Amino acid sequence: MKITDLNFGKCLYSPLDKDYTELKKYPEFKKPQGLKLDEIITYLILLYDPYSPLRKEVPDWIKRRKEAMIMAGYPLEKTGKFKKEVELILENKNPDVLAMIMRFLRLLGNPDYTALIMYYHLFNAISQEALSGMVEKPTEMLKVIQGTLEKIKAQEDIVFGAPETLELKKALYKDIADDASNVQVERIAEMLSKGDKLEDFNPYGDYDVTKAQEGEAFKFVKDS
Repeated sequence: MKITDLNFGKCLYSPLDKDYTELKKYPEFKKPQGLKLDEIITYLILLYDPYSPLRKEVPDWIKRRKEAMIMAGYPLEKTGKFKKEVELILENKNPDVLAMIMRFLRLLGNPDYTALIMYYHLFNAISQEALSGMVEKPTEMLKVIQGTLEKIKAQEDIVFGAPETLELKKALYKDIADDASNVQVERIAEMLSKGDKLEDFNPYGDYDVTKAQEGEAFKFVKDS
């Protein structure tokens, strides 16, 4: 399977075009040491975009991570492993790439999908621990594995349960993000120019978020 055989029409960005100008405007997207930025972005699209065709081609998350890395331009070496810099990414030990992942997930505008990705990563970490042979309490580990699988299934039903789900939530959270990143920034700048110390500033608008009720307003737990 080649990357040119896949259809990225619904993805936020297409690795076939490799026009990542917009992404590179974000501070997180800087060249990782020993790696090429365009290839890492391609990997992110293949693995993390909910509309990535690779999700259907390779349903298993762990296998999909490996395939996405190969398709992005990092083939396995003769040892059967990736080079060290790539292994660190797959082990979630590259902070620069982790920052890119989080920014990319935020740009997708779907917290439910972000939660699902976190469950995938959690399951991967648990699986690695279980395979290490160093588990002290295997019975409890089995319960953790089963519980995580159940959470993944439930979250997949939420995210992919209906065709329109992703589009609706993407539009919803894009509006929220736009308000937070544009309108509020302008308000803050204006208030600062007038000498306001922002001690009583509410970043979510002129309502009391602590008393927000369902159907009346969004209740934000914390800033993203």
